[in-house]
Amino acid sequence: MTDPIVAVQRIGQRAAPGVLVCLYATIALMMQKLMGAGTFGDAGVIDYHIFHLVGTMIWEGSGAAAYDVTAFAQIQSSIVNDGALMLWSYPPVFGLVVAFFSFVPVWLGYGLFMSGTLALFLMVLRRLSGDWFGVVLIAALPFLMTNILTGQNGFLTGAIAGLFCLWIVRSGRRAGLPLGLMIIKPHLAVGLSVMALVSGRWGVIAVAAVTVLVSSAVSGILMGLGIWPAFLDGMRASGEYLSQGGFQLFRMTSVFAAMTSFGLPGAVALGLHVGVACIALGAVVAVQMKGWSARRITALAAVASALVSPYGYDYDMALIFLALALAAPDLARMASKAECAALVLSGWLASGYGLFISLAELRSPNLPSVGAFGTILVLVLILRIFGRAEATAETAEAETAPA
Repeated sequence: MTDPIVAVQRIGQRAAPGVLVCLYATIALMMQKLMGAGTFGDAGVIDYHIFHLVGTMIWEGSGAAAYDVTAFAQIQSSIVNDGALMLWSYPPVFGLVVAFFSFVPVWLGYGLFMSGTLALFLMVLRRLSGDWFGVVLIAALPFLMTNILTGQNGFLTGAIAGLFCLWIVRSGRRAGLPLGLMIIKPHLAVGLSVMALVSGRWGVIAVAAVTVLVSSAVSGILMGLGIWPAFLDGMRASGEYLSQGGFQLFRMTSVFAAMTSFGLPGAVALGLHVGVACIALGAVVAVQMKGWSARRITALAAVASALVSPYGYDYDMALIFLALALAAPDLARMASKAECAALVLSGWLASGYGLFISLAELRSPNLPSVGAFGTILVLVLILRIFGRAEATAETAEAETAPA
């Protein structure tokens, strides 16, 4: 009789090639759609359009204007007048990335960016998950499709964060390089940074600091030193825009967005958000003090990172699936079928709710934001399962210890 765990692994392995074909076929269809629409057109504006626009502005020497809400709104409206406003609040280091892809037409740049970063993310995910790659791939499907359809950078940040997870578990200072490169989205690396700090990985922290300084200096030299003050102004503007309800909350995955969507005052929502973030980061510190394995602590740190920023979106949920990849061996041994199903469904809720709403054309300003509940449930379940695994290991050690 076939072991149920082996059977699930085989199902994932058999399904993986078909899933990969579907993912790259979707990228090809999106490229065709964008090719027929021109730079901005009837195909609709996706996030990659903004990447291309900012990259072009950087080469023209006007990159700082992307952080000016009024100026950037005028530039967007002169190209497409659909009433929507997309803000630019990425650090200048990411500006270098989008500038590189702006050399080619939108459709080709989109194809190169998405197919390349997807390949990087999948390679890292494969290394983390091992024989469970197919299962984790299926669990991550809503996240993968969300990024492809929006042209976002979740595969890039997921690959970088995944390299940190892979290398920090194996020790070595090189984990500091991807940690430093997370400067392109630093709010997604808070939990990972806390993990490096409390575990005393000073070499990793030093390499990360040098990486941040060098990449920041290079971006300042290439785009002008005024780009960093402009970025700080853009960050403040984005924060005000968020507090005023300017973003689509149903796409967001933060506790702040969830509480705001249910009608709580901004101050109360922010207080609850900070409380949950502190609890998540506190869990990382607590398990480090208990001496848990680096793999388990890193998985918890990845999920905690997804709960830190009020400005969290469904396309940032790679962190959840990196955690599931790291947790796969423990899930196979210690989790019940109900817990495994709950983990997958929670990941789908966090990364796929906004996609479902968008595809079903159910958009409404009154729609709740529920992604944060999925992330919180993932954290609780992984903590529960890891705690069980650690207790089992301690019992086994006690039983085998000499009298």
